[in-house]
Amino acid sequence: MDPSPAPTGIDHEKIGGLAGLDPVALWSALVSDAGLAAFVCDEHGIIRYANRRLTRPLRERSVVGRHFDAVFGPETAPYIRECLHRTGRTPRAVAYEGMFNGVEVLGVFRRVSLEGAKPSLTLGMFRRRLDMTPEDWASHLDSSSIVRGHRDLGLLASLRPREREVLGMIGDGLTASEIGQGLGISQKTVEWYRAQIGHKLGVRSRAELIRVAIGAGLTSVPRWPPKEVPEQDGPTIRDGEEGGPPQKQG
Repeated sequence: MDPSPAPTGIDHEKIGGLAGLDPVALWSALVSDAGLAAFVCDEHGIIRYANRRLTRPLRERSVVGRHFDAVFGPETAPYIRECLHRTGRTPRAVAYEGMFNGVEVLGVFRRVSLEGAKPSLTLGMFRRRLDMTPEDWASHLDSSSIVRGHRDLGLLASLRPREREVLGMIGDGLTASEIGQGLGISQKTVEWYRAQIGHKLGVRSRAELIRVAIGAGLTSVPRWPPKEVPEQDGPTIRDGEEGGPPQKQG
């Protein structure tokens, strides 16, 4: 058995002639330490590798061996398919912009296997969009095109328009009193909305609501990570509790 490492396709001269480059460490830095959600799939759409940052929000233990259609769902999968199709026609990267599971993301797809090698593998990586535009993202890449995808709202789809508006204002760091003044409603009504939003999204703290709002692009002042905010006492809501906002006292 040949003990020499497998070829990586890396031109050492182009990266400064670094001696002793460890491809395993390089791969780990790319897909783990860089904070990106990443997966590798073959020409048939079967996922060969996925890191935890991809599987955790999907609440999946592993997606390896599954087709990307089953992983990303019917709304997002067609756009992933288009990205994979384009990478098969160019050595350059293909940028992606969309919303997945309630979080705005920017992505990049690039063919990573050697020309003519089997299987043909493509690497897909995603990052939170936050305050970077798709054009800014693409300008940092050797990108051939931008694919704009479906806005998969995830649990955000359960929120009413007013609740999304309140969530965005929470993401901007406004207090319940400030939100009430801005919307012309009482502070008690704002606190009721906050409890409803938290119940529907499965989050408990104001800091978590801010993170959700920023990730979904609902804020007017993008900020990551959010600054520490004090918890405010508010009404709790039990499972299954519904109803409308508190009515004004006559």
